[in-house]
Amino acid sequence: MDHRTSFWNRTAGALLALALARGADAAYGASGYGGAALTADQWPAELVRRPLTLAPGMLEVQAPLALDLSAGAPGSPAAVPLALHAGVTGWLTVGLGYARGFCRSAAGDACPAAYDALRVDATAAFYAAGPFSAAYGVALASSTAHGLTALSAEAQVAARLAFDRFALALSPSYGFGLDHRESGSRIVAATFPLASSLAFGASAATPNRETFHVPLTAEVQVAPRVALAAGVALDGVADPVVGSLADTRRVPAGLAAVVTPVRTLDVGAGVTFPDLVPRGGGIHAQERVFEVFLAFRPGGGGPGAPSVSPPASHDGAEAMGPAAAASMPAARAGDALTIVIDGFAFSPPTLEVPPGATVTVRNADEVPHSVTSERAPGAFEPGAVAGVSFDTGAFTGVRTFTIPETAPPGAVVPFFCSVHRGSMRTPNGEIRVVGTAGGAGGARTASAR
Repeated sequence: MDHRTSFWNRTAGALLALALARGADAAYGASGYGGAALTADQWPAELVRRPLTLAPGMLEVQAPLALDLSAGAPGSPAAVPLALHAGVTGWLTVGLGYARGFCRSAAGDACPAAYDALRVDATAAFYAAGPFSAAYGVALASSTAHGLTALSAEAQVAARLAFDRFALALSPSYGFGLDHRESGSRIVAATFPLASSLAFGASAATPNRETFHVPLTAEVQVAPRVALAAGVALDGVADPVVGSLADTRRVPAGLAAVVTPVRTLDVGAGVTFPDLVPRGGGIHAQERVFEVFLAFRPGGGGPGAPSVSPPASHDGAEAMGPAAAASMPAARAGDALTIVIDGFAFSPPTLEVPPGATVTVRNADEVPHSVTSERAPGAFEPGAVAGVSFDTGAFTGVRTFTIPETAPPGAVVPFFCSVHRGSMRTPNGEIRVVGTAGGAGGARTASAR
């Protein structure tokens, strides 16, 4: 097989993978394989609760700056890997990236770290059930370094397990050169995935051959809008021109912190060690790349975003049909002791309830919610105020709970949804206890049914 035939065969294979992703979209529809798709105004502020793909119609612009702080690095290399991703459906995301490497100081006649790289990619989520989700992705890339442009393609599988405030992601990828395989090089991002298209890490030049990258990332949501992440990976060249796989393998590792001041913006910083455990053994932290990044989602929803309910669930969970949701009346100031959850929002936000009264909660969304008391607004943890607590548990349809007769008048008990926490459009509501308390003694935990 000559060089041109090999190039076109590899290119056709990569384009076929992109076509399969698009064809699956037509076959399975906007909701994908598992569970209901989020909309832009339901996008979680908490990093660990985000899916593998963007919401339909959502855009995400990423603007990182990476600085190579390695001891003795010629020219003090830096890189700006810009990216734009768009949610086509609830489970398909496409993206376009441009990365430029440059030197921050003089490095002789030429900057050894100078490069330009273009990339187009697509990610399709094919499974989502409970805390586990999975996706596959394909990409085509063009890298220009030292006057030579090399084309390459990449295939990836991503698996993510998220539970409460923790998430674990494994995203192995396999890349291969489409031309200039003997003398060309391409820019490979040794990145650690965080959520959707967001990632941190470092980029490096590698031979335009068969390469692999297997990153494992752990995330913990230390606060509703603050997350920490740590990653470790194994990568290398599967078929180097000289030597063997063992001669090219590396073990990158990294740490990052992400702050989400509003749902449309992430601000983060990270440090990556491109080869923390070299082949000779020991720990090598002299090579390090520091990165700061912004991720902006225009039109991603905010406090004034319109109310949109997600589509029906496909995972067999209890769900309400549109007709049932439409029949539920909206809560008004004059309504008696009723809380309505509609479009991921509580209505009314404040409800006055006398001791011993029963509150009805109507969930007009097609996904489970709860009304759960908390010790303070924004704590997003079950708790009590003045000894009063309540919890409907996750449900669809209608639930009720009763404020105990011993509840002290004047008590203000905030509540939240234990399923979606800070990702609700109105993250908190409150119940104000009014009137005269009746009865004496006894527990003050509200009963729910």
